[in-house]
Amino acid sequence: MRAKVVLSASVLALAVLVPAVYFHYRTASAPAAVEAVASDDSNASPTALPPILKRASNGAQVQGQGVAVQDPADANLSHDEYVTKRKADLYDMGMSENPASLKIILSEIHNPDPEIRQAALTATMDLGSPEAIPALQNEMAWAEDLQEKMDLKNAIDFLQLPKFGASDETATTRR
Repeated sequence: MRAKVVLSASVLALAVLVPAVYFHYRTASAPAAVEAVASDDSNASPTALPPILKRASNGAQVQGQGVAVQDPADANLSHDEYVTKRKADLYDMGMSENPASLKIILSEIHNPDPEIRQAALTATMDLGSPEAIPALQNEMAWAEDLQEKMDLKNAIDFLQLPKFGASDETATTRR
């Protein structure tokens, strides 16, 4: 009797653990596979992709120590120097009040380096453009870290607030 209980409990535990381990490793590698498929189709426009796939197609190329290097002049910088330079660039773009900077800032929301992602989030809030909300919501769906999800949610809430000095009509139309 006791052997039957132990055996059935062991089989049940294996039945639960094997799929859990399989799906854990399968989902961890899924975005890379989606990125490879998206990059093979050179005629596909990133704007035609659904929001869930935009991150995979617009993700930064990772080189070296997990640094996303876009500028060839930055290739000879160490990781710490690159992060410091990129954060300064993002903060400058956030303070510039240039709407064209929003695209660049939002592209760094997907950066593999958490310091650069945080700087991009701060720059997005500094810029104050509600046009960033859909991109932040998309990133919140992809974020695995609870603190990062909370930071993204706070940024979305901040961007949804009416601007200081805006009339009541403007505040109600922004919602």
